[in-house]
Amino acid sequence: NIGGLFDFIATGLPQAGDTYTIVIPQRRPIPANAVYRKLKNDEWVDFVVSGGNAILSAAGEPGYCPPPGSNEWTEGLAEGDWCVQLQIVDGGPNDDDGMANRSVVDPGGIAVPKTNNTLPVATADEVTIASGQQITIDVLENDTDADGNTLTITGATVDFGAVSIVDNKLVYTPPATFVGVATIEYSISDGQGGTSNSQAIVNLTVNSAPTAMLDVASTDDRTSLVIDVLANDSDADGDELFLISAVATHGKATINIDGTLTYEPKVGFSGEDIIVYQVRDSKDAVSKGIVKVTVSGYQTVNVENKSSGGLGGLLVIMMSALILRRRRNSKLPAYTLLTTSCLLADPALAEQWR
Repeated sequence: NIGGLFDFIATGLPQAGDTYTIVIPQRRPIPANAVYRKLKNDEWVDFVVSGGNAILSAAGEPGYCPPPGSNEWTEGLAEGDWCVQLQIVDGGPNDDDGMANRSVVDPGGIAVPKTNNTLPVATADEVTIASGQQITIDVLENDTDADGNTLTITGATVDFGAVSIVDNKLVYTPPATFVGVATIEYSISDGQGGTSNSQAIVNLTVNSAPTAMLDVASTDDRTSLVIDVLANDSDADGDELFLISAVATHGKATINIDGTLTYEPKVGFSGEDIIVYQVRDSKDAVSKGIVKVTVSGYQTVNVENKSSGGLGGLLVIMMSALILRRRRNSKLPAYTLLTTSCLLADPALAEQWR
């Protein structure tokens, strides 16, 4: 027996021989290859499906089943469902007293063929996400099976939001502005008739956006810079930060694989360039930051002197006059003074000063 034994007597049928409909919530989700067994004449027999006698199941959730007329019910016993509906004809093969007396007696329950299979163990999970954020939860990661059977998720329900099973994982989508705790009830099967169930608790909190601080840097118009803009940025929730975009007004900004950015100035530009960047936290909140880069123009110094004499020419004239005077008043050789005038004229040749 898997879902518990139910021994009941239903009375009050309008007429003898009518059909009584019973809805039975299960203690465990319905396993694969399940049957509904009845205790009749001290022997266990299968529920007979015929002549108005039927057995149906619905997904439901632990402790809750849809009403008998709901279109959620399907014929048979579906693996992972939490609800069983019995339709028993008064006095028919499934009525234990065998009489059409406006009452139905039915001790029975869900069962699977007896084997040496060990039931799997489903262990609770708990995660925390930001309000409005979708999450995929691998609930089977900490669930176990002593026989080494492959586990599958057979059903899942949640009290707030929506949950679906994708690739044997739970995908939870919260209501748009919900903040609080959502409880996912899920069931698993080992494929050998063993089932188990547990919960995944999802805490939804208000996420704080990152705080991006102003950065400043300087360079010339021919030298690139690597700037760690995230170094002074922070997140109140302690989330990891990611640089996702960066645009410069004049130069070029490129995001590096390590989360820094490289700034390449525009050649010939001089002044303040602005880089606007975006930083995102691990919960998808985004903020903008600014980097102010002071760019100075690269300067080249060229020395040009096209003079053919300048002051040196004036000195030659003065020395020539002095030579004439020396000739009149002194016996000093003229060639000595002429040599001196040539030396004084040398600085006029600027291209020889290197």
